[in-house]
Amino acid sequence: TSLCSTVAVGSPAFTLTVNGTNFVPGSVVNFNGNPRQTVFFSATLVYAQITAADVANIGAATITVTNPAPGGGNSNGLTLNISSIANPVPVLANINPNLVIAGDAEFVLTVIGSNFVPGAAITFNGVPRQTTFLSPNELTALIPAAAIADPGTAGSRSGTRSGSRSHPGFDPLVLYPRALLRQAREPRTESQKTSFPPSPCLGEGARG
Repeated sequence: TSLCSTVAVGSPAFTLTVNGTNFVPGSVVNFNGNPRQTVFFSATLVYAQITAADVANIGAATITVTNPAPGGGNSNGLTLNISSIANPVPVLANINPNLVIAGDAEFVLTVIGSNFVPGAAITFNGVPRQTTFLSPNELTALIPAAAIADPGTAGSRSGTRSGSRSHPGFDPLVLYPRALLRQAREPRTESQKTSFPPSPCLGEGARG
């Protein structure tokens, strides 16, 4: 079993990713012996909701996983350190998707980078969004339909608990009008090719 080894004391509630083997539906993650709300993903991956109260004080917590009967039992324990260390500044590498159609439904935005910590939050055009910490290199956030109602370019950033902001290093999310994206995808005649040069940006987005 493996997991993030250190979180900052005073962090807000977060999702703990636990990797291991022999997990089953009904597996429960325990924080110092106390069961926490758990989501089974696969035989090697479960998620647990850790509360702000769990990490309110400096110390070390033991994380275990319990499988239900028949059989089952408790796993080996791993230590989650709750420390006063300062959070690093996150660095963003890319986002997925980086093109959506204005007016579409809500979607999940994946942010890839480094130095992410539990409690890190993705902001979308300056508005913090509900964020799931998957690993020090990956975050996801649900972007509502209202946030992509109009064409334009949206910026995404990641912030740590202490307020540090990420270094930009990724392509922005481009919101195309549905009609324009459709026009870019439709085959063009020779005369149209002359009057409407292909846009590399639109062509790249059309592949996804």
